[in-house]
Amino acid sequence: MLSFVDADVVWMKALYGLSEPRRVPRDQSLCSVTILQDTTTVVQNLNEVVLPTPIADLLNEMLQLHFYVGHPLQMPGGYNIGVLGIAGRNARLFGEAQQQRLSSLASLAMQLLQLRLALPQCRENPSPVWTFFYDELVQCIAQLEPDSLDTASRLQAIDQIIALLQRDLDRANATLP
Repeated sequence: MLSFVDADVVWMKALYGLSEPRRVPRDQSLCSVTILQDTTTVVQNLNEVVLPTPIADLLNEMLQLHFYVGHPLQMPGGYNIGVLGIAGRNARLFGEAQQQRLSSLASLAMQLLQLRLALPQCRENPSPVWTFFYDELVQCIAQLEPDSLDTASRLQAIDQIIALLQRDLDRANATLP
């Protein structure tokens, strides 16, 4: 998921595997906790931690989620504006190697958002360059899902995609005015 956090609301802009909710009061979201840190937030089993009641109600009862990991989306000035995260219905481990990859993907997501602002486009037709990067980023995040965490080749593939995306983002940014 990709979310943006404002003063009162968390806006879910990209959900993978979940269709709802698109808008959550800030006091009901773990994303609002995640943006207060500069590191990855990992909750391997939501049933084993004490959460504020509004967050617990939303995650456990409404969405039936038991796992959450999120990394803040940080602006160049150091402000955290949102979260790139993964949530799931099953509790599970999320090790240091996966956390480092999620951090790298969050950095790429911010660069991608900055590229989208810089590229000429209209709302209905995003730039093909931006669409390409977005699709590749989604594929990387999908590979962090539990079925693929145990294979070293899958993690190496993520690292290679991150490196290629970073290279291509650097080239795209270099061509901007």
